Amino acid sequence: MRSTSAEEKAVWKMVKSPEIFARVTFLRTEEGGLKGLTTAKFFGCPFLMDEQMNDCRLVLADVGPVGPGQTVQVPITFLVPELVVDRLKVGRRFKLWHMRIIAEGEILKVFAQEPRPETGSC
Repeated sequence: MRSTSAEEKAVWKMVKSPEIFARVTFLRTEEGGLKGLTTAKFFGCPFLMDEQMNDCRLVLADVGPVGPGQTVQVPITFLVPELVVDRLKVGRRFKLWHMRIIAEGEILKVFAQEPRPETGSC
């Protein structure tokens, strides 16, 4: 049985309380998208909206790995939600970045959030 790293445990604690639920369309490889599949459980990358980037995690546990050209509906959580939560509104469009724009999305639902408990220092 594989042990879970401290980093993975911290990410799973965050994904239990996502800030948004969104429709995300990954660009095809020839459009500049990813060259292969994401990981199966979550995918981390910068979330670009209003010319600001915020590190996010797409929770893929229910949909599995996502490939170029696919559209999925997934929960998204932010590493520092207080930097972005006031701009999250249903219908807002955003992009995902991984050395270039790799996906475009639309916020479908915003979840009311209590501040997250501290998870310790890095």
